[in-house]
Amino acid sequence: RLLAALDATAPERPAIDEPETREPWPAPPDLANETAWTELAARRAKLSDVSGSTPPRPVIDVIVPVYAGRDQTLACLHSVLIADLESEDSAAPRAHVVAVNDASPEPELAQALRSLAALGLVEPVEHSANKGFVASVNAGMALHPERDVVLLNSDTVVFPGWLGRMAAHLSARPDAGSVTPLSNNATICSYPVTERDNRAGLELPSAALDALAASVNAGVAVDIPTAVGFCMLIRRACLTQTGPFDEATFGRGYGEENDFCMRAAALGWRHLLAADVFVRHAGEMSFGDDAAPLKEAAFATIQRMYPDYLRTVAAHCAADPARPARRALDL
Repeated sequence: RLLAALDATAPERPAIDEPETREPWPAPPDLANETAWTELAARRAKLSDVSGSTPPRPVIDVIVPVYAGRDQTLACLHSVLIADLESEDSAAPRAHVVAVNDASPEPELAQALRSLAALGLVEPVEHSANKGFVASVNAGMALHPERDVVLLNSDTVVFPGWLGRMAAHLSARPDAGSVTPLSNNATICSYPVTERDNRAGLELPSAALDALAASVNAGVAVDIPTAVGFCMLIRRACLTQTGPFDEATFGRGYGEENDFCMRAAALGWRHLLAADVFVRHAGEMSFGDDAAPLKEAAFATIQRMYPDYLRTVAAHCAADPARPARRALDL
């Protein structure tokens, strides 16, 4: 219903059945060969080594709720773990990865997370019974109450410099409560066409597209009515004032970030799209066939709780403030 209502305000969103021609999903290093992961652990340990004259790099918790999809999850975690190793900015934040295993039905995935935890690559949170996506997110956000957090779906891939660029938008705008990057599949933050999962391959691979965004859209951010939860940086002060995600209402997932953003906006916090960051997103890996009914139920709940929500999103899509940034990437 939301997409149907937005069709009239988004003329660039063609109604076509796009074939899947994107680049293959990256393969993570094989856990059976521990060398790559142990070397990664050693390199990351050096990020915490600080000399007397060098101030420590700020730390942001990257919270990855995990349920299914071993290879995609490991690819996601690996991308986060290597992304801040080669930063040209010695003051750029480093990622502290929190992997929340919500009673995964895949024993190999659960064991993989334990192996990474044993190497010190991730901080594990393991639920003995399935609690749902929202409870997993809240558990991760509560671990280190002094840190900003990124909520990152396990079916995403990030690229070098992503975290520093997103954090820079918080630093530049004290009233920014959240930051969401561009992605192939991120509703109002989608590229090249908004409001859809862009499944066609582009001339550039995702890593090159992110580097291009960092160049042509350096420091560019636009206001959005709501963050998109696949990759969402939240300022700790905003989280503290607004409160955690609503487990009782949105327990299994979908709609929780919209509710959070509406509550935060009512307190004066802004939500931003970072046009200089691109994060690849597969989408709906953990929910499978349940995704559609969950989305429909979440949309109905949001509409009931916030009667102006659809009107606000539609007005944003009609104004399309991110269009110049998307067109800069097209060129």
